[in-house]
Amino acid sequence: MYSLRCGCGRSGRCLGYLPRSCDGGGRGVDRLDQKLEVAGRACATLIELVSRPYGDAVVTRDATILRFVYSFETTWKAAQRVLNLYESIDVATPRAVIQSCWKAGLLNDEQAEQIMAMITDRNLTVHAYDEKLAVELATRIPAHAALLGFWLTALRNRVGREQKP
Repeated sequence: MYSLRCGCGRSGRCLGYLPRSCDGGGRGVDRLDQKLEVAGRACATLIELVSRPYGDAVVTRDATILRFVYSFETTWKAAQRVLNLYESIDVATPRAVIQSCWKAGLLNDEQAEQIMAMITDRNLTVHAYDEKLAVELATRIPAHAALLGFWLTALRNRVGREQKP
């Protein structure tokens, strides 16, 4: 837990090493900005792709599934950082992050349930070689994309950052 040198100058608080709760003397906020930016770009690429009709194009469907995976991953990790810095909540798994976002008021009951279901779809993506499953996943991804966008907006609002154009 105390593996990285902090350098925050508050050695009495964090003993000169970076525990998960230390913000690194402001560097934690910079890292949060980076995580929010990466998640925003990932979600934008997903939304761009789901807004296009792709019919029977297998390559486009598979690209949509991949973009869903990395959009979900970057968004829950950004949420994890927001919870750590702004709510003093230290959680390590997507389910725990979603539950904590719900408890912190970032998500309502329905949204939290839908994002929990999204985890199942994310886990099923490793079986995208199964044509029937891949088609089913692809039909659910547009709704997932919209919800990821909402979640990211809620995170940005929590930390007082507007979406960058």
